[in-house]
Amino acid sequence: MKKLIILFCLVIPFLFTKRAQAYMYNSQQETAQLVVDKKVKPIEENEWRDNLTPNDTLFPVESLVDFQIMVKNTGEEELKNIEITDSFPEEIKYIFGPGEFSSETNQLKWKIDSLTPGEEKEFHLRGQIKKDSNLPENDTICVLNMAHAKAENGLEDKDTAQLCITTKILGEKYPETGNPLVLYSLVFLATAGLGIISRNFARGKFLAH
Repeated sequence: MKKLIILFCLVIPFLFTKRAQAYMYNSQQETAQLVVDKKVKPIEENEWRDNLTPNDTLFPVESLVDFQIMVKNTGEEELKNIEITDSFPEEIKYIFGPGEFSSETNQLKWKIDSLTPGEEKEFHLRGQIKKDSNLPENDTICVLNMAHAKAENGLEDKDTAQLCITTKILGEKYPETGNPLVLYSLVFLATAGLGIISRNFARGKFLAH
């Protein structure tokens, strides 16, 4: 009986210690949070979107596209040495952005030294749709650009933004002579000139010398 009591006394503190350690670990997880938000838009527009479908916007070959990355500390502890990696799809060429770009991996990388609780940082990137023979002819494809962030303490998050590329001809261009208003004006003047010549010829003005 004494042996059982001694064994019980030895086991109970161990169990409570484990529970206390687990509680402390869960509390630390709850107080430290890292959030990444990725958005996209055509360069001529002002509104950022999480994703763009074929019904929203189509990006023709060689057009430019802008990306926005928000990295925020939503927890209660300071986050340090946050590494950011943005992965470009092979259909998009890197134009500019923070950090260093590797053409081998098609990735842009940079670092945030620290983020205090509630602090966020915003970054802008630009890409261009490649004029590539691998793109489907006269078709539309959708691709993803992904941003990933990882802090020194191991916390990480990622987010993607979708855009759709088309190789179709989106609209017909006007002739090199100019816009329709100028073209219609030239036609009007030509028609009026022919009318004057016809009236003068009928009156015999072009027959008299």
